[in-house]
Amino acid sequence: MQRLRFVDLWKRQPEILDEPIEAPIIIVGLPRSGTTFLQQLLAADERLRPIPFWENLAPLPAHDPAIRPPEDAPLIAQAEANVEGLRRTAPGLLALHQLGAEDPEEEIYLLGPAFATTVYEWVYMVPGFASWFAKADHRAGYRFFRQVLQTLQWMRGGRRRFLLKAPQHMEQLVPLLEAFPDAVVVETVRDPLTAASSLANLCCYGQRLRTERPDPLAAGVASEAIVSRLVQSYIRDRDLPFVDARFVTVPFADLMREPVALAERVLTAARLDLTDETRAEMQRYLDANEGKERAPVDYGPADFGIDIPRLRDRFQGYYARFGLSPDPKFAA
Repeated sequence: MQRLRFVDLWKRQPEILDEPIEAPIIIVGLPRSGTTFLQQLLAADERLRPIPFWENLAPLPAHDPAIRPPEDAPLIAQAEANVEGLRRTAPGLLALHQLGAEDPEEEIYLLGPAFATTVYEWVYMVPGFASWFAKADHRAGYRFFRQVLQTLQWMRGGRRRFLLKAPQHMEQLVPLLEAFPDAVVVETVRDPLTAASSLANLCCYGQRLRTERPDPLAAGVASEAIVSRLVQSYIRDRDLPFVDARFVTVPFADLMREPVALAERVLTAARLDLTDETRAEMQRYLDANEGKERAPVDYGPADFGIDIPRLRDRFQGYYARFGLSPDPKFAA
């Protein structure tokens, strides 16, 4: 239905597709590599426009979207109800991933109307969809996604630079950069084994929404396949000549140690100065989150049947590309 509403709006308001999308900042990186933290830190800069959770879930208002400005309050209230529902049914999920109705969120739901999202694979573990998604050409889907962003900008105004992020972009660099040829791509880097076990844990939480008996081993098989595909696709495409000059590398350890300095590096690459106001807002965000309770990481690859030596060998190109040493806590 959402796709049909977008297409109908574009037919009635063709000027939407002339909206400029200027040099978005797009964060790509494996799960648990700091993508959420970095996006929320950069969102302190008012010149940037992230996609909040509510807008991901319901980008179009209930009324005719051609009527501006849209009535967003009901959409925000519905997202708040969704978050509260998760808090009751899957509190551990919210402890793993900070989520609020108005918090910046990855655009996996906005990619849904284009059938270019990994939600059905990563969260719901639909094998048939996973097989199709891995083989499909998603260039049309990413072009559709660009048009969705043009629509959000047309409806809500502002023309700020979009601040996007999604791990799935790692395996879609070519479609991503064809859709956004002037993008600044920020790559967060961490041992992929951290991502594999974290994603398996997420898959288990997704199973808990549908069954009382999640299957950790099935989640491990799925996460191995997903992370391997992300890493191998990324290494394959990362050094293509037309993408090389637009990347900013952010090692996870450096981001945790000097977050504002790393954020400034990203802004500099995007030809933006770190203003005193933005620096102060970033520090307020850090202070507000300091000491905030986080879910303890009490799981590891072995809990999901993940074969550490096999993945170590599979990820050698990634380790070499970014000068990473395998995390010693994942001893074979």
